[in-house]
Amino acid sequence: MCGPFFNLKAKKVPAIESYDIHIYFEKGTDWVKADGLANALIEAIPQAGGPHQVKAGMGPHLLPNVEVTIPPEALSKALTLLQLNNPGLSILVHPHTGDEIQDHTTLANWVGKPVPLKLGTLIPPAALTKKISNPVPRQK
Repeated sequence: MCGPFFNLKAKKVPAIESYDIHIYFEKGTDWVKADGLANALIEAIPQAGGPHQVKAGMGPHLLPNVEVTIPPEALSKALTLLQLNNPGLSILVHPHTGDEIQDHTTLANWVGKPVPLKLGTLIPPAALTKKISNPVPRQK
């Protein structure tokens, strides 16, 4: 038992559709290491998607990175591989719950040293709901 402070009924648990793994590298350096680690993930997890190169400045990512997407059931295997084989790179592992800000902050895991993110590029879930429920009226 986890004690009186642990209560799963206290907060709705979001569904996790998948996880993104961003393996960061400095421009012009460490790309080979990042790409090698991404390919090792794909070899170990056949359901993984990628690898995809993400340019610096794309979304919240200030540094270039190699991205791999995995299903939720592969998270433990992926984290183990990353922790035991990280060649000194910064790696962000974040879920897809529908809340981009929370996914990249409080729900994120880092392997290696965290790097800054440009969070202002992420859309808050309330803005997404508003866009869907209040479409722009058509011009006549």
